Amino acid sequence: MEIMYLNEDNLILSNKNFISFMGEINDLEILSPNINHISLKPNKKVKTYIKNKEYFTNLKLTDISKKKITELSSYEEMCTKLLFTIYKKPKVIILYNTDACICEKYKNKFLNFIRLINASMKIKFIIISNNPVYYEVLFSYEVPGLKEFDETLTKGVLKKYDAKIREISYDLLEVHLLKELISNMEMDKYLIRINKDMKKASLVKFFDNEYLKEFIKILVPYDKEIEYQNIINDYKEIGMNFIYEMDIDEEIEPTSLVNDMQLLVSKEFVKNNANNQMSFEKMNVKLVVKNKEE
Repeated sequence: MEIMYLNEDNLILSNKNFISFMGEINDLEILSPNINHISLKPNKKVKTYIKNKEYFTNLKLTDISKKKITELSSYEEMCTKLLFTIYKKPKVIILYNTDACICEKYKNKFLNFIRLINASMKIKFIIISNNPVYYEVLFSYEVPGLKEFDETLTKGVLKKYDAKIREISYDLLEVHLLKELISNMEMDKYLIRINKDMKKASLVKFFDNEYLKEFIKILVPYDKEIEYQNIINDYKEIGMNFIYEMDIDEEIEPTSLVNDMQLLVSKEFVKNNANNQMSFEKMNVKLVVKNKEE
């Protein structure tokens, strides 16, 4: 997550107040070489950078003025950088991967705030993200009248048909993808959590489909990779792609990872591993940030 600014108007914006695109900051630096980067000293307090609290309510912030930068959450740090940048009164503010720091409950507040700043201070915004969007597929079924029976009996029956119900779910997902394709809609991308039923040859054959392989990836808990290794190998053979879910927030040793992988991580993991970003890039380890509604 970075916040930058320009002291001159940008040709990309032309007459627009906002523009957003997927990409890297390097793409923009080719067109706008005079980008100024914002950095905050870790041991300094917020009040060093923000002299008044007039916008705290707009951004749904508590009084963070006495906190050190190292004590801030990802969202609080991003807001501190943004407010510090606003006080510089630039022509353009660039938000890079800030979507990784905003959960659903803050998203509308944040968007309304940058609209307010644009309207009141005439500051334009360029929003860049390289964080892909995936939806984890979660199916739930309710059988009418089932609650009238003994739960211990129904659980056993449902467990017996669990694998078959999951296969039906995959069929429904395929139909959903076809509808998106036929309707010329923007195609969403999906994650299917790995499970032991996927070892079936019939399922491997089902997923050996160009459309499914393009829009679906298999989600593997990072600490369960060895447990599912045979299934992973079967799906790698047909060209399926994988994302590995990291369920810790702490800083890790980059050499514990393998090259060329995608990791599904929390916002706190990104913050705590900021010093490892260069190592991740060298290893071609891409971080995909969880951003589910909290």
